[in-house]
Amino acid sequence: MPASEVEASTDSSSVLTPPSGFRDQFRTLRSIRHGRTSNLWLYLRYQALSKLLFSLLVLPGYNWALRALIHSSGRSVVSSGDISGFLLSWQAAVAMVISAALVILVVCLDIVAFVQLELSRLRGEPLPTARHMLVSALAAYPRFFHPGSLVLLAYVLILTPLVGFGPQPEALEWLAIPNFVMDVIVHNPTYLAAYSTAIAALAVLSFFLLAMFPAMLAHNLSPWGAMRESFAYMRKYWLINLVGLGLYTLGVLAITAATLGALAVISLYGIPLVAESELSIRFTTLLAVLIAAGAIGLVLLFLTPSMLRELTRVYAMLHDATTVRPDVYKSASIREDRRARPWLIGTVAVSVVGAVALAGVAAANFDAIFRSNAAIEVAAHRGGGDLDAENTVDGLLTAASVGAKWSEFDVQRTADGHYVINHDESFSRVAGEPRGPKDMTLAEIADLRVRNNFDPARPSRAVAKLEDMLDAAKGTEGKIRLFIELKGSTADRRMVDDVAAMIRERGMEKQAAMISLDENLIRYAEERNPDLMTGFLYFFALGDTEKLPADFLMMEEQAATDGELSKLHEAGKKTVVWTVNTEASIAKFTIAEVDAIITDHPTRVLQELTQRRLRSDLELVVEELLSF
Repeated sequence: MPASEVEASTDSSSVLTPPSGFRDQFRTLRSIRHGRTSNLWLYLRYQALSKLLFSLLVLPGYNWALRALIHSSGRSVVSSGDISGFLLSWQAAVAMVISAALVILVVCLDIVAFVQLELSRLRGEPLPTARHMLVSALAAYPRFFHPGSLVLLAYVLILTPLVGFGPQPEALEWLAIPNFVMDVIVHNPTYLAAYSTAIAALAVLSFFLLAMFPAMLAHNLSPWGAMRESFAYMRKYWLINLVGLGLYTLGVLAITAATLGALAVISLYGIPLVAESELSIRFTTLLAVLIAAGAIGLVLLFLTPSMLRELTRVYAMLHDATTVRPDVYKSASIREDRRARPWLIGTVAVSVVGAVALAGVAAANFDAIFRSNAAIEVAAHRGGGDLDAENTVDGLLTAASVGAKWSEFDVQRTADGHYVINHDESFSRVAGEPRGPKDMTLAEIADLRVRNNFDPARPSRAVAKLEDMLDAAKGTEGKIRLFIELKGSTADRRMVDDVAAMIRERGMEKQAAMISLDENLIRYAEERNPDLMTGFLYFFALGDTEKLPADFLMMEEQAATDGELSKLHEAGKKTVVWTVNTEASIAKFTIAEVDAIITDHPTRVLQELTQRRLRSDLELVVEELLSF
């Protein structure tokens, strides 16, 4: 650092005086607006370095350790259907410790690094290299092995994903409420009111914790101390932070809207002017979408770093102003911005050249890449989904008539040993009866009527017996097959044997599959009935998932990543995703490499699959990139 800057940084007269009123606060924040260009160039290099380290060393090491722990427990995989035994082992305790250590490392790499960078810049320190920034973040790692770090973990893992704002590391962006759960909440007024109230309260809490990381790093506080400091700071400066957060959000939305608007204009007017042949149309379409996707990708990549920059600047300049040297910061930032500008321009130029090359290759192989010939089958959830009352023969037959290839339904045993179709432990929700199948005889259940909860005006139906569903499916002459879920407290080995016998009696070995959330039950079904089809339902699975015991591996949609689906297909497994109900989920999985989709809306999914074959080149490219 030049001598003049050292003197300035130690001269108390150059220290910023904290403004008091809102207008003065706003003007002060606007007065130091340099450094964005140099920060962007440093962010780009740091993100490349840190993500490379994480993807090539940290994540493979973590996965190796997790698999080693699972194998040492005598298992090849741990899933939601067989986790209770593993949780009681020492291997589970070690797995939780290393998982927490991994999350803390992600916090250091994706949050702490950017807060530390901005604090050092505000103090007038020179801009570090990406390597020094990484080393500084790793040096802070031991500080987080503190009981109060549970607060930070809860904030990053639960609160931020739940309320939808706040600093969230990119590696943890998959954390969210599953879509099928949100679909239930949205369509139930009581759940929706409770959820909305909880989210509003948690959003306020999250807002008051926004300064936790700047406070912790600026004052060397413990996580608990940083939380208290953040609350005190936000109570005093809540208005300027709220306005700043609003302006920041509007800025991000404006950049995204402008990019998408430019893409739309180019697609509607630009491409027809310059492209004539099918190949040139595809090339220009791909190039336009790639450039737009790159721009939006940069916005998303820098979303958390730029938010942390603004939060840290506001905190330091309003509440911790003794550390801010505005003159040094401004002069250094102007110089560093000037140096970074040609590098950024060069990077953009190289990226455009790369996009041109990629667009050329993709255009030449367009049909192979974007027009998949995979046949995705539709399975109507709980009988016929929204086509009729749930888990009824009428629903199954209607699903078959509209083109669904599967009907999924739930079987339970009655008090007198028969098998009826019902999802819940009781009939309360569907028939107003507080008892469940295990507490009632078949004769008592015969008097119940299942109302249509999708459309109460439509007719109620009789509770179906398993024999009714099997016979109805057999009567369709192969139009529809069955996923028979062994459900509830009566789902045991006796049920497996009884259901298998009913399937064999009707010669439906190729038309019906027994499925369950209980891995051990499916393992038993496989061992006793190797000739029958089986399916294992799970929310998550860790380890050698291709070794799970079933013909169909039926995963909740967040577990159905592209890599996981490819691995399972290579092992010869059929993949099924459930329960795909939202518009976003339907759009995503109707272009995914899955064998079947379980949904409450079979007609809508079938229409989406039909429309997929009729989509334009532009729609196919955009959908592919959005799903990626």
